[in-house]
Amino acid sequence: MSALLTIRESATLIKDPAGTPLYFHFKDGCTLKPVQPRFDVLLNGQAIDERPESQTWEINGRLTGEWENLSTLFPHLSASLGTALIGGTDAAWRLITASGRQWTFHRAAITKRPGLMAKVGDTLLGDITLTAVYSSTQSATLAYASNGTHPGFASHAHGSILTLAPAVSFGSDPHDEMWPTDGVEIDFAWELEPVLHNKQPIDYTIKSQAFTAKLKPQNDAEWAEWMTKLGLDIAMGASPPVADLNVSYSGFYAKLYNAVAKLDQFNFKHDANFVEGITAKAMQRFSTGTAVALGYVGTSAPA
Repeated sequence: MSALLTIRESATLIKDPAGTPLYFHFKDGCTLKPVQPRFDVLLNGQAIDERPESQTWEINGRLTGEWENLSTLFPHLSASLGTALIGGTDAAWRLITASGRQWTFHRAAITKRPGLMAKVGDTLLGDITLTAVYSSTQSATLAYASNGTHPGFASHAHGSILTLAPAVSFGSDPHDEMWPTDGVEIDFAWELEPVLHNKQPIDYTIKSQAFTAKLKPQNDAEWAEWMTKLGLDIAMGASPPVADLNVSYSGFYAKLYNAVAKLDQFNFKHDANFVEGITAKAMQRFSTGTAVALGYVGTSAPA
C-alpha cells in the first residue's frame, strides 16, 4: 500500500490570466467551496436519489492588505441598481497553487467586496468572495489542470500593505478631525439578485447597496455639537443631518457620501470616553435626476 499523499499549499488568485493579469495574495490562505443546492427524487415519499439543481463556486479569503487594483476589489460603487456584475462577456479568474495545480473560472465576479480596517494593528483589506457561475460559451463553470506555473510573488507589494492610523473627518468643524481611538471600519455591503438560466446562475445584478462605517471618536466636541451632528435634537419624523465621512492616508482615500450618524451611547465613567461609538451610513442622494454615488475607494482624492 502506497503512502497517503496529503496536499497542503496556498494559492494565488489571478484576474484575466490569459490577458493582462492582476494578482491577489491572501493573508492566511483561502477556501474554494462548491455551492450546489440539491433536490430529492422520491418513490412513495422516500428519497431514492439526490440531484443537483444548480452549482456555483465560491473563493473566500482575506487579502494581505495591499492597496492596489482597487477598482477590481471595489467594483460598481457608483453603479445604478440593476447593473449586472459580469454582463455579456465572460470574465475569467484563476486560482493557482505553488505546485501548479490551477482552477480556471471562466465567468466570475467579486460578490463580496472587502471591508476596510483602517487602523493600527490590522491590515487594510478584509475578506472577499469571488463567485464563479456557468459560462455558456465554455459550457462549464471551471477547468482544472495540474501542470500550470505559479507566477511567484514578484507582484506582491510589501510596501503597499497599510497598517497606519488614518485621518478621519465627518463634515465640518469640530468634526473635521475625528481622531478615532482605534481607527475606523467600513463595510461596502450590497444585496445581489441572481440571473438564472434553467435555475443555473449566470450573473448577478445589484438589488441594493448599504455602505456603513463604525468608529469611536475622541471627545473634542461638546454636548450640543454631538446632539446636532447625531440628529438627537430634531423632531420625530424629521430628516437628520448628513455629512461626508472621509478616511485618508497618503495616496489612499475612502469616502461615504451623505452619511447619517447614529450613536451607540454616551458614557459617564472615569475609564471610558464620553462617546462610546458611532455608526455612519451613506444615504442615497440625486443630482439632476441621477443617483449620486454612495461611496468611493481610490488612490486620488475624491470630489
